[in-house]
Amino acid sequence: MNLKNIRKQISEFREELSAFIDTLPDGADGVNFLDKEKKCATVNFSTLVANKGIMSAQYYLNHTAKEEMRRVIKNTRLESLDSVIEKIIQTGNIPSSTGRQDTKINPAFIAMLQQKWLRGKVKEHDIVITTCEIKREKPPISENTKGTIAHIHKNGETYEVEFPENRVVTVKPMEITDVTKDD
Repeated sequence: MNLKNIRKQISEFREELSAFIDTLPDGADGVNFLDKEKKCATVNFSTLVANKGIMSAQYYLNHTAKEEMRRVIKNTRLESLDSVIEKIIQTGNIPSSTGRQDTKINPAFIAMLQQKWLRGKVKEHDIVITTCEIKREKPPISENTKGTIAHIHKNGETYEVEFPENRVVTVKPMEITDVTKDD
């Protein structure tokens, strides 16, 4: 394969990732757009309360986060891109390239990003780690607990994960990360 073909494949991969970012919604839940450009909106009071009173427009209007994600996809070295996106999912921040403050993104956007990012990447028998305590289980499953994907529901909307002591639990994409191959 020659250099021209490799560059073309890299370009196509970046375009696929940008198209993937375009599928994410333009606003968080509880946001009502007032204009066609989706740059002006109202935010429901319950949404403000649920997000601890954060008043930043860019936090709720996902087009800012989408623009920043496109910048990351365009400017990040290909071999680092997977780890950069995983870090964005884990921290909820998109790193600034200009030394300005990182772009903080809302939890709903992170959850959708993680769900879409994991789809197609996670396969049955892959090893995952919980990102939070799963309190709905008795006893709860601790954060950083390793498990194995036993089944994938609805193309990645939820996963059945087998944890130690043969506990099989249905988890959401935002509750697992650090996917590795089970060799």
